[in-house]
Amino acid sequence: MASYPDYDPNSFATGISTSKWESLQSKNPRDPLSPSPLYNLATMSTVQPGSTFKMVTASAALDCGLNPNVQLCDNGRIKLGGHSFGCVLWNLYKKNHGYLDMFRALEVSCNYYFYDAATGKDWYTGQSLGYKKKITIGKITDYAEQYGLGKKTGIEIDEAVVHVPTKKKKIEELKNTLSNKLYAGAETYFEEKIYSNSTALKNNITQIVNLITTSPKYDDLVNNKLKSLGVKYSQRDNVAELVVFQYASQAKWTTGDAFNICIGQGDNAYTPLQMANYIATIGNKGEHNTVSVVKSVEGKGNTKKAAATKVDLSQKNLNYIMKGLKLDGTGSESTVSKYWKSLDFTVASKTGTAEREGYVNPKSEVRYIKNHLSQFDGSLSWSKVKKEMNRLMKTYPDTYSSKDTAVRRAVINLSKKHLTTDDLDAYKSTYDEFAWVVCLAPADNPKIAVCVMVPQGKTAANAAPIAKHIMGAYFDLQKNYKTYTIKSGIN
Repeated sequence: MASYPDYDPNSFATGISTSKWESLQSKNPRDPLSPSPLYNLATMSTVQPGSTFKMVTASAALDCGLNPNVQLCDNGRIKLGGHSFGCVLWNLYKKNHGYLDMFRALEVSCNYYFYDAATGKDWYTGQSLGYKKKITIGKITDYAEQYGLGKKTGIEIDEAVVHVPTKKKKIEELKNTLSNKLYAGAETYFEEKIYSNSTALKNNITQIVNLITTSPKYDDLVNNKLKSLGVKYSQRDNVAELVVFQYASQAKWTTGDAFNICIGQGDNAYTPLQMANYIATIGNKGEHNTVSVVKSVEGKGNTKKAAATKVDLSQKNLNYIMKGLKLDGTGSESTVSKYWKSLDFTVASKTGTAEREGYVNPKSEVRYIKNHLSQFDGSLSWSKVKKEMNRLMKTYPDTYSSKDTAVRRAVINLSKKHLTTDDLDAYKSTYDEFAWVVCLAPADNPKIAVCVMVPQGKTAANAAPIAKHIMGAYFDLQKNYKTYTIKSGIN
């Protein structure tokens, strides 16, 4: 297990200097992906796993009745609710993979195939796939948990855990987002008697936010409910639109959610350690082990690990999944098989390229806003923005606890151009995709599981050389220590 950038532990042996300590801190605390030597990416970074998640979806689909040998047509993309869901091949080149079975779908990482598998529907023909059991998002995330995703691994050091996606979790996040938006614009949306009274403001915002799960009617909100909650007459249409069309419409599981979750996007977020244990579980024929880095403790003896749990999937279906991973390790259409060819052992693998949403926050939002103020609104002066920023922090200390949050609202409040938060982010950069690869070797009788995640690695193929060197070094060690006996399976 390793994380980069790293540091020399000897720096702490006799007391660390102030300058050395500062050199080990994050270069930008406002950017969670900024290099931070003391931050263990392997156990603490929870990010979308991308297509490395597709074996979870395959497990649920096979359990429900997917025939892995049936050829399904990749028609490029699926249009749904104003959104387009497609493969990278379609998004980049407007091409598709044609007809393919589950094994080739894993090799080429065809999103379209897994949209079919995750919904039990052939979206090209519109026909049902004839599953014996209904497949749902809950069925997919149940298998994710069986593989250990979204759960603690058991390791004896700090680790981060983001639970698997649920409808409840989605609604809570929607409520939090709407609440933050209403708080940030309190003076815009509410009458003075409400926004000047913290208790009344909190109560009224809570009532508005809770409306998103009640199938609210637009006219009823504008004419009745929002008036009683102190929303300004001029803002009732805006708030009603927010509640009904932007938030209430999302407060349910949708086919779009299924599409995102089944390919490792959406609310999926797991650590490299969890992903390593997940691929190890597949290599162990469905047996899931807890993770430990402590062999023994003096005076207490060897570490006793909990008994392995078994994934509720037949060996036949697990073999189907392994067949797809082996094809990715050797197939001509795989993006990483070329890296394994020089090894003297076989590799089963799966790649993933995961999108990271959002903007890269600068170290100082105040400096960023000041530098671009004339581009946001040429009529604004920095002195006015600074004055409004300080007023917001003094008036609403709980909402605006730092200048970096207050300065954005200050510009929006003062601007005559009706600026939005998206407008203020226009000059920030976005994140590149994360590169993932998970591997098992040797493919026919795995002894080692490897997971590599490269933040902003752009493409999964950039993670493969690292995995190659790790596997090569591991088996070189086994050759050097011939008296060491490797037990069957991945422990």
